[in-house]
Amino acid sequence: MRLMKSLFLLCSNLILASIIYAWIEPSLCNAQNQVFEKNESINSSNDFIWRQTPATPEEMNQEIEMAAMQAKDRGAIPFSVLYNIAYPEDSSQYEALNGHAVLMLTAISHKQEDLPIKSVYIQQDSARIELKLIGMVLSDQSKLENISAKVFGAFRMDAVYVLPIQLRTKAGTLLADFAQNHSGVKVAAFGSPLSQSLTEIVSHPPKNQMPPPTSTLDAFIEAEFPTLTAGKLLDFSTRFTHCINRWVAYPRKPPEKHYQFGFIYLDEQAGFTYHMTGSFEIDNSNRFIKLPDEDLDKKYAIKVRIEGNRYAAILPPHAIAQLGLQESPDWLKYYDDGKNSPYHRMRLGFWLNQLGDSQQALIPLESAYKDQPDTEGLELELSYAYNALQQFDKSIAVLAAALKRNPKDVLLGNELAYANLHKGNYKEAIELYLRFIPLCPDSLMVQKSEMALNLAQAYGQVGSKEEQKKWMDKAKAWAPDGSAVSNFFKQKR
Repeated sequence: MRLMKSLFLLCSNLILASIIYAWIEPSLCNAQNQVFEKNESINSSNDFIWRQTPATPEEMNQEIEMAAMQAKDRGAIPFSVLYNIAYPEDSSQYEALNGHAVLMLTAISHKQEDLPIKSVYIQQDSARIELKLIGMVLSDQSKLENISAKVFGAFRMDAVYVLPIQLRTKAGTLLADFAQNHSGVKVAAFGSPLSQSLTEIVSHPPKNQMPPPTSTLDAFIEAEFPTLTAGKLLDFSTRFTHCINRWVAYPRKPPEKHYQFGFIYLDEQAGFTYHMTGSFEIDNSNRFIKLPDEDLDKKYAIKVRIEGNRYAAILPPHAIAQLGLQESPDWLKYYDDGKNSPYHRMRLGFWLNQLGDSQQALIPLESAYKDQPDTEGLELELSYAYNALQQFDKSIAVLAAALKRNPKDVLLGNELAYANLHKGNYKEAIELYLRFIPLCPDSLMVQKSEMALNLAQAYGQVGSKEEQKKWMDKAKAWAPDGSAVSNFFKQKR
């Protein structure tokens, strides 16, 4: 089943949905018309390393992109601040962390000079309590075709701070000072009640209220915010879709000391797959030591289909050697013959699209289209990727040629209507939806309900309220339980 890229919904407010971790409390603060006193920068932004990929968790990235789509007509928003708080999962972890949580702050700006954040602090009455910075990642996405960069800014800082939980439970204000231009930015109001389960966990003071041990804190951050560990022995900032045909390790779960590792490859029919191999530890000399009793690769053939595009660490060459691994396992030849045929590239693009990484999907898809454009399924996957990346003109060009050969292909017609709808060609989109919805078989009710909902929005854009309601009703009636359209209507109740 194809996941929806997005519904064409007109929202009056900028909304970021909740992001859920073990115990995480999210929020978004943005400022569009506020004026702040200008402060001197603590450092020039040029003194720092700016990477292209932000360390924001993928779920939050997706919500930021969705919010940007909804807010794009309002113009650029000068800066935004998001935060997440990761709390201990149970009483034992609460004691191990000495009563502390970890706050992750993401600051986004159109001006590179604004970052990094100079100070994050809590104001309680007259007391100003600075939070300790543990680590940060700066990213510059100005070279990417990214809607969130256009709306919220291309420059992003992701950072983690130690937060004594007692400061969260008392009335106070979480504030941030940017490097330049913005100071005293209100990020959150503290003191609101915690969940019942979390309240029970933190109901008593920990035996030790000193800052948590570095090893315990590192393991907690690695498990909750693995994309922030860049620069360590294992860099958990690489998405699964960028790990194909590579040995990888997963973040450990505190208080574990070992890492699970395996090989990620593509099964053309089943998708991205993780071949579980074993576990290892890193000793005091930074050597990778394979655990002798957990050589899963010799005991079992454990393969796990990858459903979410999460993060892993690609094992460096010296780790592969120390663990006694082949650079490419012998069994890989049954899934990848090394010829990289147009069909193989199309299937790779398909699964990349499925995992929401259409930017990466363009690499194999455009290459295959150049070599053999009539490869079965290729035009659909390429146009889907273009639509997901808002490159609608390219999508329309590919689909126009494809539909000349297959004029009754519903999926191609759906993508072409979608491209015209988002490009603002409402009349063309309406004509296309009216042409292809009657051709849609009962086996494609998910797509049929999506098409009806988007058609309703197109009618809304041209002011035909009666037709809009008619197709909204059809979309609701056609939507299978559990589908995105069905969930959309449930949320509207």
